Amino acid sequence: MDATALSPEEAQELAALRQRAYGPHPDIAADTAALARLAALESASHPASVPAPSPRAERPAPATDAAPPVARDAWAPQEPAAPAPQPVTRTPLRRRLRDAAASAKGWIARRRMVAIAVAFVLVVAIAWGGAQLAAPQSDRSLGRIPAGVDGERLARQGFLDAAGVTVAEVQRFEAYESLQVWVVLADTGDRCLVIDADRYGVLGFNCTPAGLDPVIDLRVWRGMREQVFGDLPPDSFLRFEHVGSRVHVWVRAPLDAP
Repeated sequence: MDATALSPEEAQELAALRQRAYGPHPDIAADTAALARLAALESASHPASVPAPSPRAERPAPATDAAPPVARDAWAPQEPAAPAPQPVTRTPLRRRLRDAAASAKGWIARRRMVAIAVAFVLVVAIAWGGAQLAAPQSDRSLGRIPAGVDGERLARQGFLDAAGVTVAEVQRFEAYESLQVWVVLADTGDRCLVIDADRYGVLGFNCTPAGLDPVIDLRVWRGMREQVFGDLPPDSFLRFEHVGSRVHVWVRAPLDAP
């Protein structure tokens, strides 16, 4: 049955519905009764034809100059996604000022400690230097030399046995004029300072316990050979003191010496 099979009234009605559905100003989409009537008239006019497209179908999109999307290769390396922007956290002004003040206090405290340490070192150095300057300086300082066979002979001297000294070690020092200078270390820890002259024998002998430095005082008496004490006049005074690894010598001439 084609369109000519419709009555003139139905054909006129179909034309009007088609105008509403496919015309330049379609308004049939919201009228369900008109849509049903249009479908019935279309079916009656073309029973074997393909059903007319629904008036609700969207019109084809107009052609544009945009390029079609490019298919991505699933195996191609993907570009890393850009990191999401992190929110900027601003420290409150009061907290920044408090942190700056704490940092300044710590710096000042460190500077103060350094200044105190430097001042302490300076005070110790000045005190030590003053003590060195205040202490009397010796006229000669005698260093240690090998003892040799003379040291073995000194260790067998009877005056050591008489003093109850058991020799542990004999140390020899540089001579002062014709005087031989020795230090005998006893097995008890005592140190014995010995001043020996070849012709006159032992001129001085003194032992002190650990912690004390042995000292010997000698006076040049009249009638001694001058070469024993060098050119010192009679009544001159000499002091020998063993300190550390050296023997210090102080010399004082008599007051009436020219």
